[in-house]
Amino acid sequence: MLRSLKSKFALVFSAILIVVLIAFSTSLFSIINHKVEEQIVISRIEALLQKHPGLGDFYRGQQLKDQYRLIQMGEYFEEQVTEKYNRTLVILLIPTALLSVGLGYITATYLVRPIDKLALDVKKLSSGKLQGRLPDVRSSTEIEYLRDSFNDLLDDVERAFNSQEEFIQDAAHELRTPLASMRANLDNLRNKETPTVSDYHEAVEVLAKMNRKLIRLSEDLFYLDRRSISKRAPIKLHELLEEILEDLHPLIAQENVKVTTKIPKDAMIYGDPKYIARAFGNLIENSIKYSSKDPKITVSADIEGNFLIVKFKDNGLGISPKFLPHIFDRFYRGGADPKIDGSGLGLAIVKKVIEEHDGTIEVLSTEGKGTIFTVTIPTYIK
Repeated sequence: MLRSLKSKFALVFSAILIVVLIAFSTSLFSIINHKVEEQIVISRIEALLQKHPGLGDFYRGQQLKDQYRLIQMGEYFEEQVTEKYNRTLVILLIPTALLSVGLGYITATYLVRPIDKLALDVKKLSSGKLQGRLPDVRSSTEIEYLRDSFNDLLDDVERAFNSQEEFIQDAAHELRTPLASMRANLDNLRNKETPTVSDYHEAVEVLAKMNRKLIRLSEDLFYLDRRSISKRAPIKLHELLEEILEDLHPLIAQENVKVTTKIPKDAMIYGDPKYIARAFGNLIENSIKYSSKDPKITVSADIEGNFLIVKFKDNGLGISPKFLPHIFDRFYRGGADPKIDGSGLGLAIVKKVIEEHDGTIEVLSTEGKGTIFTVTIPTYIK
């Protein structure tokens, strides 16, 4: 079986060329044969006319025998011409076939050469050197499109590899911090000859805090690792927000935050309640963490066409303009106070969840005055 593209091109081109040459030769022979036969008949008729001037007696008596002999001679000559043509055709067929194969191979080589060059360049690229790209060589439109598409694919793969490498490094760093704190406290407790009950209580509190941090970090990583959201259902937004605020009540009470909601009763979205709750909860919790004196948070929603516009507004510390482009990056905390607990994954989770629900999120912030997160998400249509 022919697997080489060059061989396939050569075979097809040769077959087409042979068929064309045979058809041309056959047509040419038919024309020549017809002309020869016509000339023979004409010459015989002229000979008969010269011998028998009386045209009225041409078709009678002995002349009919001459006409019959004339026809026999014409047929005999036609057979001789046909036999000679067949011999000539057989003799020419072999070199014609060889010539066709040669021309087909040369043409196929010319056509396939850019593909061979492209394949060789691809083979030179190593998985360990994703920075390499296929050279920009002028060629046919199809080859250039294939090269550009492959380079675009390499760009995506390189970004994915870099993102994965950064993610692993950042995750390892975030895991190392609580684990190191836990180990330090245990070593400190073990090094004391006679640790007191207070020492044990202090160590337990630190271990419990670090344990909660590790659990939260593992949950965040789980949310980020999910490829898609499959469990979707109609969600009443005002009921979902009530549940979120109930879960955050201890933190709200601790920070003495005033939370106001302005949600239409008919505001509904179609999605995964668990993931939507996590995204909206992260936004509210983020506003609480970075609140200022007399903290206030307002959650409002408006229905505009087939979309639900949900705004989370606070009067907190705000975000510096230089940090805004990166706040949705994984593990990014910008100029956040190190004393404020967090892994830098909260807003990354929010963005991922909203986009998985075919929505968008935007942020508008003024340093020292507050921040507004605007989520646009399709409404649920019954």
